[in-house]
Amino acid sequence: MRNLEQSINDKPNEFILNDKQIEKAVSISLLNHPELLFLTFSKDLNYLVLFSIYLLSTPFTNKSNKKKNFEMLKKLESNVFNELQSNINDLISTLQYLIIMLLIYWQAGKTFKGYLIGGMAERTYKLLYRENIESLPFLKKELFLRTIWSYQLITLSLRDESSNDVKKRLHKFQLPFSNGNDNLTFIKDIDVSTTNDFTSLLILSSETWLDCLNWISNGGKYYYKEAPWNTSSEWFQLNNKISEIQNNLPKDNKFSLENINLSFHNNYNSLYCSFHLTLLISKIILHREFIPFIPSDNTGAKGPFDKLPWLNNAPTDWWKNSAKVCFQSACDVATILQRCRLNDKKYTCNLFNGFIGLTSGTLLSYIQHFPHYVDHIEDANIYYNECVEYLKYYKEFLNIGSYYFKVLEQNDKIFDLAVEKGISFSIISTMERMKDDLLDIANISVPVNEESKEKVESFIQNAKQEQMKGFQFRFQQQLPDQLFPTNEKVGNFVNNFTNEPVNTISSSETEFHKTFNPALSLNDDTSMSAVEKQLLSEWSQLMNWDISTLK
Repeated sequence: MRNLEQSINDKPNEFILNDKQIEKAVSISLLNHPELLFLTFSKDLNYLVLFSIYLLSTPFTNKSNKKKNFEMLKKLESNVFNELQSNINDLISTLQYLIIMLLIYWQAGKTFKGYLIGGMAERTYKLLYRENIESLPFLKKELFLRTIWSYQLITLSLRDESSNDVKKRLHKFQLPFSNGNDNLTFIKDIDVSTTNDFTSLLILSSETWLDCLNWISNGGKYYYKEAPWNTSSEWFQLNNKISEIQNNLPKDNKFSLENINLSFHNNYNSLYCSFHLTLLISKIILHREFIPFIPSDNTGAKGPFDKLPWLNNAPTDWWKNSAKVCFQSACDVATILQRCRLNDKKYTCNLFNGFIGLTSGTLLSYIQHFPHYVDHIEDANIYYNECVEYLKYYKEFLNIGSYYFKVLEQNDKIFDLAVEKGISFSIISTMERMKDDLLDIANISVPVNEESKEKVESFIQNAKQEQMKGFQFRFQQQLPDQLFPTNEKVGNFVNNFTNEPVNTISSSETEFHKTFNPALSLNDDTSMSAVEKQLLSEWSQLMNWDISTLK
């Protein structure tokens, strides 16, 4: 790997990094963000890309020297805006360091700067989206594709576009060339029964996650109003898609303890684990939709707490089998986390995996408190503790980790209350509506509401640095789109995450969302005990916690 100093010899005021530092930074960044596919071209990357990669890794290598890290981040910011003014034609490098800066800001809880950089990255991506790359030399084309795919995977959030529009992005570009992928193909060409390329498999699983996220974000069982056992239902098709991928994998690629260990031995653990974690969380959120926040009795699984007409007359044992799939998937997540811990704590720490750890932890806590809900889930406490250990490690490096950990603790308190003293219908119903509030944290580039977007654009327009103004002018000339579109579901998340007002619900949706407003149940229902009201109040405050206050 080349020395960074050689690439910046005309920039004497930079922090100089050596080969060993860069190599370690790339290794850590690929462990935490296997989607950064362009890092396999690290010898050919722009100095700002390498510098930003180093800063992305510093929480894991140099956390104690906060002052130096802060100085380096300010230096990076200054140089990025200088580069945007002087070298805006190098869009590939521009997108690369903007992607990494986006990760740096979200990793540190700097959401406003994240939105700002995210808007720049989105516009850069859209300019590249129009490029015709067929005539490019192979290596340049490959670097282009890996950069595009890195952005698409890292910012896989639902925007104001339809799911089909979002998926068009994923289907437009060829897959990166990798070992086991001898021919450049598209997602539709992936044959899971024959491919050994985990880059392609990770992309395929990400598309599957997007479909499941779309199903949940649209309203899930309340919106589709279909029996999940109906073979023509959207839910059935999605669940079947995940099962087919899992079942048709070659023996060496399937989920198993032996294969997990093999992936660590052969150094493809990050891709292998991320692929299977994505499939597992996709299956979890589909089946969790039919599990009540707290069981109403001790007679086992029998579907959602609120009985919906289209969920009547389930086939024998359908609810039981669905719950078993959900909880077993959480156990499988914990198994992956355990193997990561035993392999020198080679955890993958990013927003998506933190969400997976939290979601699995809450399910495993559930089955500890209510073991009667589904049979044959053994050692739930051991699996649960693996999720706890992961989140303890995670919160040392990502600001949002403290938030995740407190949500898990609060969840346990509610379950404890339900077991020890019983719990009223009111709090069960209210918590049922809140259980998906964290869903969109899993996506980095969360769209902002109109007010926040205007703040960001105003910041750009009023920035004192001339280079910032020049960048904004050029991009507005070429692509006068908004920084990020808005989306009601994600808008609610932004409200919780930043404490900024969000008004993205259309008038036609008002009645639907009134029924899911926790504040209405909390304030209007007199049947709750004082303990329950206090607990629900604490939870509500937690769900509106500003990440910037976390330590």
